Amino acid sequence: MNYVLMPIFLIIITIIYYILGRHLMEMFHVQKHQYAFRILTGFLTVFFIGFIIGFPMQLLSLSWILFAIVYALVLILCLVFTIRHYHMTFDKSKLSKKTLKCHFKKYWFVYLLTCLFTLLSVTNTQPYYLNNYNDDYYIAKVVHLIQTPHLLNQNYFYGNVISTSGHLANALAQGHRMFNTYELVYSALCSYFHISPVFFCRFVMVIHNYYLTFLLYTMFAGLFLKESISQYSLMVFAFLMIPSGYASRGNLPIKIRMYENWRFQTAIFYGGSVTRVFSLSLFLYFGSFWVKKISKNYILTYIFILLALLSFQTNALSYFIIVSLVLIVAKIERMILYKFDTRKKKVYYSIIFLSLAFIVLIISNTILSSFDWIAKNIDNNAQTYELYYANAFIYDFFALTGFASITYMMYLDHGKYRLLSFSLLLIYLIFRLDTNSYLLTLLSFNSYGGARMLTSLLMMCMLYCGMILVKLITYKNRAKRLCGMLSFVIVFATITGIYINNDTLKKYNLVEDNMTSVGYSLKPVIANQYMLPTPIAQTGLYFNTLKYGQYRLMSEYSIPYEHTYIDSHCLLYSSNRIELYYFLSKQNTESIANYLAGKKNYNDILGILKVSKCNYILTTRINIKNDLKSHGWITKISGKDYWLMYKDTSTIKIDKKFVY
Repeated sequence: MNYVLMPIFLIIITIIYYILGRHLMEMFHVQKHQYAFRILTGFLTVFFIGFIIGFPMQLLSLSWILFAIVYALVLILCLVFTIRHYHMTFDKSKLSKKTLKCHFKKYWFVYLLTCLFTLLSVTNTQPYYLNNYNDDYYIAKVVHLIQTPHLLNQNYFYGNVISTSGHLANALAQGHRMFNTYELVYSALCSYFHISPVFFCRFVMVIHNYYLTFLLYTMFAGLFLKESISQYSLMVFAFLMIPSGYASRGNLPIKIRMYENWRFQTAIFYGGSVTRVFSLSLFLYFGSFWVKKISKNYILTYIFILLALLSFQTNALSYFIIVSLVLIVAKIERMILYKFDTRKKKVYYSIIFLSLAFIVLIISNTILSSFDWIAKNIDNNAQTYELYYANAFIYDFFALTGFASITYMMYLDHGKYRLLSFSLLLIYLIFRLDTNSYLLTLLSFNSYGGARMLTSLLMMCMLYCGMILVKLITYKNRAKRLCGMLSFVIVFATITGIYINNDTLKKYNLVEDNMTSVGYSLKPVIANQYMLPTPIAQTGLYFNTLKYGQYRLMSEYSIPYEHTYIDSHCLLYSSNRIELYYFLSKQNTESIANYLAGKKNYNDILGILKVSKCNYILTTRINIKNDLKSHGWITKISGKDYWLMYKDTSTIKIDKKFVY
């Protein structure tokens, strides 16, 4: 059923975005890529509404059902208001063969990349078996938010309810995550359409976010290129289909060493991934309007984008600060260029101003590094950032060529958006010169925030490389078809190379390599409709039949299954009723793990079972199943090589007092 509901959701949400994006399109007088602009601003509107409603509700720990109802009502009211205000009616001509043909001609490469990246994402077995590194928090949060009587009242790493002095304390205990409301929106949307939350995150939102990402970069490129060819600037992004381990350490002539590149390949639905691929390009795109003309509406829109992106990750504030500072510099530079008549004076005063700006930047970093409180709080983060910079960033092909690609694009572009490239060049120099690690770490709040901003910068450098290729190929309006052919050849060659070298790619199977020894497989897609290994999916389905509440479950940390291992945290997001046993002490956790691995006797864990009130055990070992059965445990699920056992552990009798 999930596969049937998925296209229905994608069509409806696209229509919603298209309607809600009308207002900003009118405000900015957009001429090129009106469709892309409306879809993207509609997307921001939907998540902005989620932030405005969800943030206070999370702060007050109100119920999820209340959020779902209020959110749906506000969305409907916004749609009705927009339709009535602009007198929007259904126009059959927009679905005519000619219109659709024109649309696909403009965006066929966007659709092709979306399909291929999605295919690689859903067939990669790393998330399927090994939890994708962070799925146990992000997907688990989406799952456990549904039906919860109090938002942010759980530890989403284990599933247990947090016990504090009050609901407000629960919310504040989440720290900066209190601002992240995109999981709330995800949970509401998948519930409205009755789509499994895991399937919704791993498949539906993967398609959704890839599509929006490529639309955004196409729209950005459209500022410098003709609308009919701007999509071909994405041809360079085909290199991101190569698994991150092989792309960074393999024998390829071009090295791609983006920080957490696996997030773009299998976790594009994460809030951090959305912030990383959207923020820099969005802030630059909309900032270019108020660089030319400061307007209240433009500034309010800029803040609107910030709040929408804050719903995904608070690191969006870092992008906002850095890009805003750079755009202010660009604005002053523009004033200098317009103030003086002679070229000599323009160059002279520009050099003085930019030199002063960089001197202030370097002095600020030096002052920050000299303060004791700064050193204590961010010294380790700055060192971590510098380590990534020294060992990875400076060897990335697009970091090496970034300066050349941006400056050459400024040379090729004689239009009104040269200052936009100039702003990006300033950001590139701020990061590339490696003299501002303390300032950047402070602005990005932590080391990984700064490293992720470097990745955003690299993606923009990739886009500029693509734009230069398109500019050169289509010089003097020639060989437009060659762009399409070259784009297709690059993508086809990359996907073919991945298929042929699947065995080689399997060897790069560390966690950060985004690959397992199984490699790519259709198993995650065809095994069931939940995008979960069968034992995990069936266990979740059983718990979903129980009354809403928290039921404690024990299993091996790494569950042996089908010649590989499943991360037991996958159980956490198979149902919103499961609570894992990892809240126990380290000694007790190890005792449970040793018993389930056949290294301890049942009597050794009696006290733990009694005091922890854990009534369910999942095992894939028949000897453990038989041992539990001999001690009065009942088989609730019996599958091929896996069993879910149940017993009311409150009835267990122990001889001595057990320390929890």
